[in-house]
Amino acid sequence: VPTQFERPSWDEYFMLQAELAKLRSNCMTRKVGAVIVRNHRQIATGYNGTPPGIKNCFEGGCKRCQDRMDGKIESGASLDRCLCNHAESNAIMHCAI
Repeated sequence: VPTQFERPSWDEYFMLQAELAKLRSNCMTRKVGAVIVRNHRQIATGYNGTPPGIKNCFEGGCKRCQDRMDGKIESGASLDRCLCNHAESNAIMHCAI
């Protein structure tokens, strides 16, 4: 029987949660997850993608991302045309729900 049990640190634990959240991203160009934590308790998670009610990015909901994937624009260009919300913004919005 092992006498020592290893657990991830709190930082490692919540980073793993963010890694898991990013798997839900519907953005074609960036996969990002975010976790909001207070006192070692997860309050909210978020991932980047199009807003609710808008077609998913990977289904053509964001023309800017589609143009990037098609090689029509460079990485980092025309970001003002991107419809996708940041993971952090989505996590903050979930706190208000």
